[in-house]
Amino acid sequence: MYYKTAGQTMKDWEKGIRVLKADGIRAAGYALVYALRERASAQNRYNQWIQKFEYQLPAEKAAPGSGPSIALISADAQMAEQIRQTSADYYAFCYPGDLLHRDWEQMTAAYIQRHPKIRFFYTDEDRMQDGIRKDPTLKPDWSPDTYLSYDYVGGLLVMDSALATEALEILTAAERTEERYGCGMLYALGLCAAEMITAEEIGHFRRVLYHRREGVKIPAEQLLCIKTDLIKRRGLTAVCETEKKSGEVRIVYTLPEEPFVSIIVPSRDQPELLSACMESAEKYTAYTQYEWIVVDNGSTEENRKRYVQIAESASHPCRYLYEPMEFNFAKMCNLGAAEARGSCLLFLNDDIAFDDSCSVWLARLVGQAMQPETGAVGAKLLYPDSTRIQHVGVVNFHHGATHLFRDCDDLKVLPFYKNCLDTDTTLLTGALLAVEKEKFTAVGGFSEEMEVTYNDVDLCLKLLEHGWRNVLRSDAVAFHYESYARGEDAADEEKYRRCLEERERVFAGHKAFRGKDPAYHPYLSQSDPNAGVAVRYLPPPGKAKKLSRASKPDMPEPGSFRIDQIDADEWCYIRGYVFTDNPGKEKVRILFQGEQTFCFDTRPYFDHTMTPLMHNGKSYAFCGFEALIRHLALPEDNYRILLEVGNLTAETGENCLTLKNR
Repeated sequence: MYYKTAGQTMKDWEKGIRVLKADGIRAAGYALVYALRERASAQNRYNQWIQKFEYQLPAEKAAPGSGPSIALISADAQMAEQIRQTSADYYAFCYPGDLLHRDWEQMTAAYIQRHPKIRFFYTDEDRMQDGIRKDPTLKPDWSPDTYLSYDYVGGLLVMDSALATEALEILTAAERTEERYGCGMLYALGLCAAEMITAEEIGHFRRVLYHRREGVKIPAEQLLCIKTDLIKRRGLTAVCETEKKSGEVRIVYTLPEEPFVSIIVPSRDQPELLSACMESAEKYTAYTQYEWIVVDNGSTEENRKRYVQIAESASHPCRYLYEPMEFNFAKMCNLGAAEARGSCLLFLNDDIAFDDSCSVWLARLVGQAMQPETGAVGAKLLYPDSTRIQHVGVVNFHHGATHLFRDCDDLKVLPFYKNCLDTDTTLLTGALLAVEKEKFTAVGGFSEEMEVTYNDVDLCLKLLEHGWRNVLRSDAVAFHYESYARGEDAADEEKYRRCLEERERVFAGHKAFRGKDPAYHPYLSQSDPNAGVAVRYLPPPGKAKKLSRASKPDMPEPGSFRIDQIDADEWCYIRGYVFTDNPGKEKVRILFQGEQTFCFDTRPYFDHTMTPLMHNGKSYAFCGFEALIRHLALPEDNYRILLEVGNLTAETGENCLTLKNR
């Protein structure tokens, strides 16, 4: 009952019963309330969200006259002339007829003061109809490939005046620019401006300050002009293509010559499955330059002979590697990559199939993967013989990686155009994943300690940490039978525990991503794969209590506590865990220790996955804690963050917060 909001199956109830048995009635009750909240209508959930978030977290505002000057520019036919004639430090762009938050200017000025290096930023938005706010768009952090696909930035867009003026001069150097771009002039300006600065100079102000009334739909012919000019300006080898369902225009990367691709397929004792996979791939791709590398970790002698026959009968070069060992997906992929002759690697499960609806799947994946800024590239995966979505990207929820929009109908246009366009995505499935070999080698390939799950998550995070972006290409489509041989991890308790343990190993090495996903707004649901507005509300803001004493760390067993997440902008949100003899019963407080020490109360944080992870007979569902702190009200200082549990104090190691230059 915790796992889905509708269409419960017997398996869901079985999982709910396991939560009840492992963690007790309190946890089961919490899960039930959570599920009931998520069944509420989208409008009711958004109304509650407004009440809980916007009124609970009052915005920081710049004092009148203390912030930079911001001029409001209407994104209409006179936009260019307004930019040329208006003098201000920053320009804020708004489409005619739309509304802004009454305090938008003071709030954006305060954001600029907090982030003086930011030259281009955008806010969240919703729709205003008959005085009712609805249909919120809670946007991802800076996502250049998504922005290239469609104008997700929209309004309210704020740029420093020098940047906007320079971008306008570049755009209007061509003839009839304003006429050809029409109502897409602001989108073109944003794309051009973003090219001229670094990602560190682009920000996302997570406040709903913009209220659409009419909505702007840029015609396809104007989008074609904008993106054709962009291709020339950036020197890309690419063409434009109109996407039918959304009406948007995507960029399709074309390469002068087809790079040689090595398709690596781990497989064991499934020759019929492998044969069907290879036959469909060879039949339904227009791409010609590739080889097969089949990695077998110990099939029977009879099946081994069948694999040899399949390799010999393949229409493209095929090498069969036989390496008897326990199943280790990461190691099998690495063995194949070591033998690969291709400049691009494609990792493919043997339970993937293709059909005649998308013969360009390999060309689209390779074209994207070979772009200098791209890391891993994934495809849209559907369940067999259906239009139900299995994969359009993976989101890093607090409790683990989850497939976004799973089971949704691909015939519909999903939020963020996830099933229509090409978008930046933090995580992708390894079932069908392309990556340039040089980049794969640079990050050390798959981590072999993640034998079964989370190895694809780890690879994606390593690529991100090296400065590359992971992209979902929804114009590359395949069908996935999903875990045909291995089965579902969540259906088996032992497999589920192993999955959780591998998750912990991954995020121990990627602490900056624990519970965070820059491609997914933190105020969206952490359990609903349909990306609805969050129904789990933040804790009440904590009040600072000044302590006269200086606390000294004295808690034993360093592995028994941790802080998972610290998000700080206007407010500081802190989440972590404390494992003690009485999980969830001890009072946990957070200390900010600088020249002065300040103390904040926390509240328990529910996470049912902690009990099977610890698996020692205790309930750990409420061993987590969270706190919301108005840290900007504290004196400027470098603060160490400590935990106080009962009479003990714990040093949290790397966690600290610097408050200055506000």
